[in-house]
Amino acid sequence: MLKSSIHLLGFLAILAFHGGWTAPQNNAQAETLSKTNLCGVPPKFEAIGSSFFYFEHDLKQNWTAAAETCRQMGGHLAVIRDEQQFNAIYWQLQHNKWYWLGIKKGGQEDQFVSVTSGTPAPFLKWGWGHPNPFAHDWDCVQVITTVMINARCTNRANFICQWSNEI
Repeated sequence: MLKSSIHLLGFLAILAFHGGWTAPQNNAQAETLSKTNLCGVPPKFEAIGSSFFYFEHDLKQNWTAAAETCRQMGGHLAVIRDEQQFNAIYWQLQHNKWYWLGIKKGGQEDQFVSVTSGTPAPFLKWGWGHPNPFAHDWDCVQVITTVMINARCTNRANFICQWSNEI
């Protein structure tokens, strides 16, 4: 961490010398800069393909609290785009743990949507018996190992945050 901070400071000094960067004018600006890297990616997020993810393996929260935690970190609950991204994320999951995603039931009873875009979820890989048609209050989506399930949003689970400039 110290080495990367020194490199960052050196880079910023070069930019300032050439007129390409102005030092933060107050503590709020300095704090914001310290929480992101040069690409704007919040700390703790790791690259998987063209997106960045944070996997919360220890803290369990209900869906709403998990979404707020991701927002406070500079991201949103993850929305998996396709099978390739799903397979890459799979290797980061701890087995036998459930993780919240940024997908909820939409206006239609059987439609699940990305909460970041409001459009139908781009990729769903339902486990056997899911989505459960008899569980009318199971509105949020979790991933466990190789499948997705619908569950009560009030359940407590781990979660996956995502940061990207695409939703």
